[in-house]
Amino acid sequence: MFVGIIVCGGESLRMGSDKSLITYHTEPQRYHLYHLIKEKCDAVFFSINKNQKELIYPDHVIVDDPEFENHGPISGLLSVAKKVNANSYAFIGCDYPFLKAEHIDQLLNANNDSLDAVCFSANDQPEPLLAIYNRKVIEKLLIHFQKEEYSLSGFLKKEKVLFLEKNMALISIDTPEQFQASKSAFTK
Repeated sequence: MFVGIIVCGGESLRMGSDKSLITYHTEPQRYHLYHLIKEKCDAVFFSINKNQKELIYPDHVIVDDPEFENHGPISGLLSVAKKVNANSYAFIGCDYPFLKAEHIDQLLNANNDSLDAVCFSANDQPEPLLAIYNRKVIEKLLIHFQKEEYSLSGFLKKEKVLFLEKNMALISIDTPEQFQASKSAFTK
């Protein structure tokens, strides 16, 4: 089973509002991503924190488990893995508005059972929210978490991961200034 996870559980402090609700395309980003990846996955879930409002697709929501909450993206990945047993998890951040189906295909085509994960990277920095994590790495990730090591990026650097060169179009939009600068790309 291949599960898609749309990561919406961040606090969006730099943006000042929920990044998953920003509309770059014809609908809020979280729903755009849902429609982008649903045909490639057996199931798709929204990873949210306990303070976020109910989504339109409530059957597809997994709230951060109290055991893992408040530790960044690792909270979402471990919470979904605890509730949904899958062979692989596509872990996709809601703040990548330039993400296309071809990028998901790149991850899928590069993934194999000998790897812990496959993810995009740039300048030797993994993009942990543009990645596929295979089931066998979840136990290692849990140990990482129990050692109070919460960085997915740091974790990926230590494991058997295939890094794909990130296309510069795959940038994260995290601030109102970045949002304003990116708007022209979507109005053409």
